This record gives sequence, C-alpha cells and structure tokens, in this order.
Amino acid sequence: MPEKATSIILTGVGGQGVLLAARILSEAALRSGLDVKSSEVHGMSQRGGSVLAQVRFGPRVYSPLTPKGTGDYLLALEELEALRYCALLKKNSRIMMQRCRILPSPVIAGFTPYPEDSVALLREEGYRVSLMNEDEVGTSGSARFANVFLLGMLACHLQFSPEVWREVVLNAVPERFREQNRQAFEKGRTIL
Repeated sequence: MPEKATSIILTGVGGQGVLLAARILSEAALRSGLDVKSSEVHGMSQRGGSVLAQVRFGPRVYSPLTPKGTGDYLLALEELEALRYCALLKKNSRIMMQRCRILPSPVIAGFTPYPEDSVALLREEGYRVSLMNEDEVGTSGSARFANVFLLGMLACHLQFSPEVWREVVLNAVPERFREQNRQAFEKGRTIL
C-alpha cells in the first residue's frame, strides 16, 4: 500500500471515455482499501472540448486536486491534451498516451498550429512517455476501448490485484462490450 497519496491525471476530449476511466480507477483503488478522492472538469466536452479528471488515492487523501508539479501519472487519450496538462506532473513522471489527434477549433480555423511532435516535446521536458496506437487495442471499433487499454498500461505500475481490476472493468461497462473491454485491458497490461 502506498504511504502517500498517488495522483493520476486523465485527459482527452469529450466522447473518449475519460470519465469512465476515472470511475474505474477510483473504484479499483476503493476496492483495494484506499481512501479515494476524484475531480472532473468537462465543460465543453459535448462539443469535443477538453475533459480532465483527477484521481488521488492513498491511506488518507484530503483533496481531489493535484497541485502543479506533483502528479505521478498522466493518461492521455489525445496528444494535445497531454501537452496541456503535463505541468501537473512531477518531472520524470510517466505519461501513457494514445497516438490520436483531434483538432480543436483554433487549429481548424487556422489561428494556431497543432504541435508537430508532442512525444518529443514531452520527452524534452523530462517525462517518460509510453505510447499506444489504435491498432494495438486489437478489437473492432478499437478507439472506443482506448481508455480501458490505457488503464491496462497503468495497472502495471499500481499495486491493485489483477482480480480487482478485471472485476471493476467488467462491471463498469455494458454487457455487450465486456469482452472487447476485457481484451483491451489485458492487451494494455502487456505494454510497459
């Protein structure tokens, strides 16, 4: 069991499953006997806007918010969102990111460019970046299961039992998608 609070930031855009992933992570931590606090911001998410969730857990957690420069992990379903929220992490923290670009309105309108190489920018800042591509998920409609794939990647770094993870993942999704989510989670666990 961790002695201090572990802080995990989850981000993406509306419709990518950030909030579902945060609920799964929170439930896994709770079932592992930890105190859990979470926060979510999803103002314009219905229009493809930024979505941010923070989950903190440990023996005792007093706030759901991660102070700047103290986060342990970032799960990003979209590249620009990883760049937007990486400042919440400690240097040398791990970022697990899907190779996915969803262009925001200012980029589409030509007011600002999309960063050319987000991975290089993150690594230059001292973060350890692990990547996933949609084709790695290995299920039909794989983009739909990327959030659970990233949770599988994260599971390798946390001390929650595999049984807790599997039970929480399967209970959190509709029955017709359980097998695809199970496969995505298990495949994610193979990526370090």
